[in-house]
Amino acid sequence: MIAHLHGNVTRHRPGEVTVDVHGVGYRVLVPLDVWEQLEEGALTKLWISTYVREDRFDLFGFLSVLSRTLFEELLGIPGIGPRTALEICSVPRGLIGMAIREQDAAPLTSIKGIG
Repeated sequence: MIAHLHGNVTRHRPGEVTVDVHGVGYRVLVPLDVWEQLEEGALTKLWISTYVREDRFDLFGFLSVLSRTLFEELLGIPGIGPRTALEICSVPRGLIGMAIREQDAAPLTSIKGIG
């Protein structure tokens, strides 16, 4: 399993980057807020969650171990796949915390994949 990647970032379409590590380019899917923070060509370290299925091998990248842990915890919830978990990780933590504290699902229903 890949724990992290440290290399130069090339931004592609929103939510997708390539991290060049010594000449090997790794395609990494990232939350939109991370994508917006990454600078083209900058040396960056991303914490990686590797998602493997019989027909998929995807890398998901985060700027902190805490964000990667949240993503992996979300994957353990029935009905939440990696794309939905990534969408949830793009939501500001304060908004998620407020929705949980106030038991108000409305802010979360705007997330793609959540009904």
